[in-house]
Amino acid sequence: MIRYVLLKIFSTIPILIGVSALVFFLMNVVPGDPIAIMQRDFIDPDALERVRREMHLDDPPMVRYVRFLKGMAHGDLGYSYKMRRPVSGVIATAFPNTLKLATCAALVSWIIGIAAGVASAVKPGSFLDNALMGFSLTGISMPTFWAALVLQYIFGVLLGALPVAGFDSWKHLVLPVAVLGWGQSGIVARLTRSSLLDAMRRDYIRTARAKGLRERIVISAHALKNALLPVVTIMAIQISSLLSGSIVTESVFGIPGIGRLAIGAIHNRDMPLLQGTVLFGTFLVIAGNLIADMLYGTLDPRIRYVKD
Repeated sequence: MIRYVLLKIFSTIPILIGVSALVFFLMNVVPGDPIAIMQRDFIDPDALERVRREMHLDDPPMVRYVRFLKGMAHGDLGYSYKMRRPVSGVIATAFPNTLKLATCAALVSWIIGIAAGVASAVKPGSFLDNALMGFSLTGISMPTFWAALVLQYIFGVLLGALPVAGFDSWKHLVLPVAVLGWGQSGIVARLTRSSLLDAMRRDYIRTARAKGLRERIVISAHALKNALLPVVTIMAIQISSLLSGSIVTESVFGIPGIGRLAIGAIHNRDMPLLQGTVLFGTFLVIAGNLIADMLYGTLDPRIRYVKD
């Protein structure tokens, strides 16, 4: 296990370098001057050139990229052009908001998704099965921004029960968590249903039933444990993607999280901030997949990480 984890960690280094290089050179190809964007209407050519020299933006792209890699190796992601603060500090300020949103949305999606998937698999083809899978398919198919606008209009405008934007109290969490949880729970529910139906056709399930075990014990102690292997993969990917920033949801609901930071960095051509948010999101996705791989061995002892 330790050797496998170390190999995975070392394999992330070239991935992070490749992602940083892609973002860096794409931002250099896109037309626009970040200094001019910051100055807006107060553009003085001499001042622009002076600021550009002070920020080393007049250096060749390759020189600036190598300088960024050296700083990244020491944990320095640079300074935000727009906020004039260290990128790591800006991300550290925004991440707790994303963490709170992602944790609540993930818990809602997992609880509802697994429960709906099990209920559908126990009675396949029934009215309950069709209703749950229809609801799940609707959540998967509906675009996130559209679901957000619909819920904002119903619960915020018509009923006036919940705020439509902001992040000051638990009430501000309800609508964005519902939007994210609906779509994510649909994926978990459908995968849980298909995996559980496949597991319940196995020989060991028939053996357990032949021993006289209750159906509830057969499903929970035998079938569900083996059916959760592919579900764990999706759950790890979901939580890592949610932690890296739900761009659309955070933008629609005005949540000051990682996703909204990335959108602002793109608009302002704030290259250090965009690179920092993308690298941070990439690291979270890799970490989520690593945790999923480690959980495989817990759920299925037959899995070995390194050949004997």
